[in-house]
Amino acid sequence: MKIIKLLSIYFVVIAALVSCSLSAPKETPQQRQYPESLFPDRIMQNVTEDPATQIAVSWRTKAHIATGYVEYVKAFSETNLPKETSTLQANVKPVNFENIEAHYHQVLIENLEPATSYMIRVGNEEYRSEWFTVQTAPEQFEPFKFLWFGDVQNDIREFAPRIFRQATKMAPDAKILVHSGDLVLSSGDDDTWGEWFYAGGWLFQHIPSLAIAGNSDHFRLQEKPVDQRMLFPQWHGVFNFPSNGAKGLDNVTFFYDYPGVRFIGLYTNFESTTKDEREIYIKQDVILTDDLFAEQTKWLEETLKTNNQPWLIVVMHHPVFTAREDRDNELLQEHWLPLFEKYGVDLVLQGHDHVYARGINPESQGGGLFPVYVTSFAGGKSRPVDFSNGWITLAHEHQSMFQVVEVEESKINFEAFDALGNLMDAFVIEKSDIGKILID
Repeated sequence: MKIIKLLSIYFVVIAALVSCSLSAPKETPQQRQYPESLFPDRIMQNVTEDPATQIAVSWRTKAHIATGYVEYVKAFSETNLPKETSTLQANVKPVNFENIEAHYHQVLIENLEPATSYMIRVGNEEYRSEWFTVQTAPEQFEPFKFLWFGDVQNDIREFAPRIFRQATKMAPDAKILVHSGDLVLSSGDDDTWGEWFYAGGWLFQHIPSLAIAGNSDHFRLQEKPVDQRMLFPQWHGVFNFPSNGAKGLDNVTFFYDYPGVRFIGLYTNFESTTKDEREIYIKQDVILTDDLFAEQTKWLEETLKTNNQPWLIVVMHHPVFTAREDRDNELLQEHWLPLFEKYGVDLVLQGHDHVYARGINPESQGGGLFPVYVTSFAGGKSRPVDFSNGWITLAHEHQSMFQVVEVEESKINFEAFDALGNLMDAFVIEKSDIGKILID
């Protein structure tokens, strides 16, 4: 009888331990799905101020890896490395989030040759990445393609990989990856970034990314008495964008001139845009204010006015015109829409609504068709379209999408595809002697 009782107690204890292990919350670094390692991971190529002569790259390591460098050489196909390669030491950015510290390393390689492929690897003497290939832009305009992705945000590991992979199959020669915000989940932990890098994988290393911060790229500092949100500190570790943005909005606003196009990245997560009463921080010491919005608007006009590229494309998160019910962005319509029309913006790429929608300003003063506004999403969270919104020309709901945009000297070819590669929308913006026309 004693043996039976002891066995019964033993099995009860084991069952309790199993139950606890299954229901235990993920609290410690050891329980994380995407922890730091000695080897570089989360390798990201960023857009730069001069894409013809510069390559920017960042990566993550454990916090005790105090130094890192990038090694680079002109690309070649032979298996033997040349005796001489160039190296640059990285700037180290410690990132502490939820008591987990990591080191992010950032390098800007300069004085490269235009339209040239380079092999690079990152790390240190003991722990290094593989060699991978990157390419500088041409000095003069050549037709090119870029890929655009809307919100990923939810169920990233489950749904986003097939979008990135299908996009790569459809446009293997794309020169830029454009992300219009909500890369990750605001209520997530560091693993939400791990899922995003899992989804993009090697693609993020080989092609430079242009990313704009969405509302979900901010985590909650506190809920009461005031709802406070701050941009994930990982943002400033992963991304190191051109320092030509609006004063006070470093690394979240900037412009990027790739031969033929000026891309303008805007930050839209202001309280009056999000419709919520909250304090929003870019960094610990930078809180959003009306003055910062005014400063960005002033910078936007100057950036539009000084453009010398034939095409103008704006990338932002909150849409000027919503495709959802009970939403509207009067702030953007009042202050930015007139500037878009005055200075001839061609395309405005947006997110936030978790639908696909495309259209124009129905009340354009000049009766013009530009810019064309497009909203898209690439993740697993979808919402219904409110087709009563008068600006919509075409819309899709419950369809994760990606977009292939081909830029030529006199026209832009825009195509939107679903996760299976089915064409869901297409249009052309064409320039002629009499102006621009939209071919639907």
